[in-house]
Amino acid sequence: MPAVTKQITKRQKVSNETARKFVEGLNPLKLRNSKVGKLFICGNGDCGQLGLGDDVFERLRPAPIPKLEELEIVDVAAGGLHNIILTKDNKLFSWGCNDQGALGRTGEEFEPEQIPGLEGIEIVKLACGDSISAALTDKGQLYSWGTFRNAEGILGFSKTVTVQNTPVLVEDIPSKAWIVDVVAGVDHLLALTSDGRVYGWGNGQQSQIGRKVSPRRQKDGLKPERLGIKNIVSIAAGAYHSFAIDSKGAVYSWGLNNFSQCGFFTPDGMVSIPTKVQLPLEDAKVTRIVAGEHHSLFLDDKGRVYGCGRSDSYQLGLPDSANSSNDTTKRMVNHITHNEKLQNIRYIDTGSNHSVAINNENQAYSWGYGDNGALANIKNDDIQFPTLISSFKGYTPENPAKLIQANLGGQHSVFLLEKN
Repeated sequence: MPAVTKQITKRQKVSNETARKFVEGLNPLKLRNSKVGKLFICGNGDCGQLGLGDDVFERLRPAPIPKLEELEIVDVAAGGLHNIILTKDNKLFSWGCNDQGALGRTGEEFEPEQIPGLEGIEIVKLACGDSISAALTDKGQLYSWGTFRNAEGILGFSKTVTVQNTPVLVEDIPSKAWIVDVVAGVDHLLALTSDGRVYGWGNGQQSQIGRKVSPRRQKDGLKPERLGIKNIVSIAAGAYHSFAIDSKGAVYSWGLNNFSQCGFFTPDGMVSIPTKVQLPLEDAKVTRIVAGEHHSLFLDDKGRVYGCGRSDSYQLGLPDSANSSNDTTKRMVNHITHNEKLQNIRYIDTGSNHSVAINNENQAYSWGYGDNGALANIKNDDIQFPTLISSFKGYTPENPAKLIQANLGGQHSVFLLEKN
């Protein structure tokens, strides 16, 4: 029987030895999103990830979730098969697959329900993987729940806990600095601290946690350890690969690289430790990186988008001429390439094999793998190039939807819209 720690019922006291403090450095504490929005969702719902009940398994057109319509939502995170939202009054709601505790609660999976145990703790950021979830607080502390998996099955939540069914404070990050950001891959987490350090833990079979883990000691990856890079200001996680940006704008990548998703080609399809990426930017800096299963997108401070990695389902939104070979069995772009069809972009996100961008006018564009309606285009077709999403229920050309953010899961998409 899996070892499960007790549910938190009130704010956990932290001793002086484990309390986090501000360490002078690069990064301030994370602030909660200030805009309040209305949630829309579309795509595949076989495991309840649509939140529309146990009789809705697909939604081609983005629609609101009835149970959430009265809530003031400020943040959302989409995992492979589950989602979590944060409300203005500091409540967390989750729905979707809960096979390994990713929802942080028991009970209904096909509709949203509140996650107990974090009352009185102000959450500012959420992160979801496949079976792992995390929540960052305004005090620079991190809570997590669920479990990590590897190729053989369940790896564990920690060396002593197999599945963590409720939120628990992560206390074994070897730093007293505030945690200012957290991101999740399929089965790994990265945390960024106020002094510009990065810590990784979870499944390390593809070196996605920034270090090699012995096949005979896979559980060693469950303990957070510091990566060999410093002065980091931003982090990102794909399914099995990861990125970091330092204070000078340099980008580092590591992890699985079988489709050059790390930004460059490697013969063995792997990048074992953080390695500097050569960027095709002469007059700009990368401000945001997002990554899917085998592809990556980069946004610069001029509103331009670049991509690399797998392209057999048009994940990158690039023309066929951008592919690095004519091999139809493994279509990929092995160097970071500018997407000329996207301009004045302020936000990007990726699912496993689909992508979205939001421009300065708060319009959303999608492209990539379109089966199950994840592209919000009322079809089940792949889309090669970025295409305007205009199918939000209740909105018209005269009253267009204005996007705050979008978060993409395995085969579903979640959108946070300004309320009309």
